[in-house]
Amino acid sequence: MKKVKVELFNRYAKFHADSNTILALKDTFKYQIPGYVHAPSYQMGEWDGFVSTVSRGKIPTGVFLAKAKEFSDTYHFVVKDSREPIELLPFSPSSKDRPYQIEAINKARKVSATGGIFICATQTGKTHIISRHLQHVKANVVFLVHEITLLEQAKETLEAVTKEEVGVVGGGEKKVRRITVSTVQSLIRQVSVGNKKNPVLIDMMKQAEVVVIDELHLMINESTNKVVDFINPKVVYGLTASLELEKPYVAYPAHSLAGPLVFQYSLPDGIEEGYLKKGIILRLLVPQPRLTVMRAAAETPEQVYAEAITNNRQRNDMIVDIVDSAVRRKHRIVIFAQRLEHIENLVELIHARGVPCSAVTGSTSKKERVSLRNAFEEGRIPVFVVSSVFSHGIRVNTLTMTIDVGAARSANHIIQKYGRGTGAVEGGFNGKVHIDLADTDREYRGNARERSKTLKKLGAELYRIPWEKIRDSDDLIQLLDKKLKKLVNSTSKISS
Repeated sequence: MKKVKVELFNRYAKFHADSNTILALKDTFKYQIPGYVHAPSYQMGEWDGFVSTVSRGKIPTGVFLAKAKEFSDTYHFVVKDSREPIELLPFSPSSKDRPYQIEAINKARKVSATGGIFICATQTGKTHIISRHLQHVKANVVFLVHEITLLEQAKETLEAVTKEEVGVVGGGEKKVRRITVSTVQSLIRQVSVGNKKNPVLIDMMKQAEVVVIDELHLMINESTNKVVDFINPKVVYGLTASLELEKPYVAYPAHSLAGPLVFQYSLPDGIEEGYLKKGIILRLLVPQPRLTVMRAAAETPEQVYAEAITNNRQRNDMIVDIVDSAVRRKHRIVIFAQRLEHIENLVELIHARGVPCSAVTGSTSKKERVSLRNAFEEGRIPVFVVSSVFSHGIRVNTLTMTIDVGAARSANHIIQKYGRGTGAVEGGFNGKVHIDLADTDREYRGNARERSKTLKKLGAELYRIPWEKIRDSDDLIQLLDKKLKKLVNSTSKISS
């Protein structure tokens, strides 16, 4: 076993070792990226597809803390901790803090010299947890979101919990406060060479000791890394509902950016403890007529698949039949579609049945979203057809059914979609149905298999029904409602 001295700093750890040992460590802390076989350098024999996280004798502290134990048979790491923790104020739980949230806050306080990753199921209060923590942190904070639509929502939650004014950078605003919410896009311009600098934003980043990265699974990219490296905070907290840390090509970049895994609270945990609705997932096996798609025009299999289903009238009519039947049984429904064209097609077909329906996409303004959300909650518009913007952070408490019409293969995206509307409502009917259209055509069956693997892990009852075995959509919805009611009424436990 090789003895290696390591000095920990907030963002990076320094190996104190000879050059041969450094080379060996570089070959140890590495991962292979997807699609490496297509890289010209790999095909020419110049690269083996691996990326090392060790450079010039340094490694991201988060990677070291997360991965060092895996190599304890080879290396004995002698650690000197030179990290500087952020200053914390005394914390006392309130009546609004749930037990698991208190646990998460206390763990955030324990990692006040590096930070880490918090994986909390959708609608279990990730932003509440971090807001309560930041309320007791004596430091400037940059709170990063991945799109403009989430700026105001993050600001509202932070202000409600911390009881202080929160700044916003993005969407035409440049208001800086102790805690400032910003899109990465607004800050990457400031750190990029050649762009005109805004001294207020530069000073904000230089003064920040804490960075919070919301929706971490969507933010592991070059731009976020550049912004965080420029800020060079003492602590980074990464928030997400799902992260495939079992995959090295996900884990290494995630730990490099946001530190080790600190806390995890899953969908099954939330259902078991009564904070999330009980659910039924139906994998509805539908025939997919083979369509001619120009593969060269699409970058990924998901795009090919989305193109194939967008204008398939038989499939779209099937979706509308389900929606029509479900609305007549008082369901409030969100349909997830991949393409704007598909969203528009479904909205038009649903309207033709006399069912009030609206599209919610990235171009829907904040004012429109608020108005539409109110109309949905009041039952005036019981159906939304939405893009991925709805999968992240937009809440509708009265939602009872989600329908994924296809194209999502990523486990993160599937979990985000299922998670919409899962928050339990005290005194309400705490159950929801999720319908996943699983195509039987072998051209697209791989997509369905990947979704199935993820759906099995969500803590809901899972059923598979071929469409031809259903007499009509009314029978299907009636069957689902019966099963859901039985599930909700069995050992129901809803916490406030």
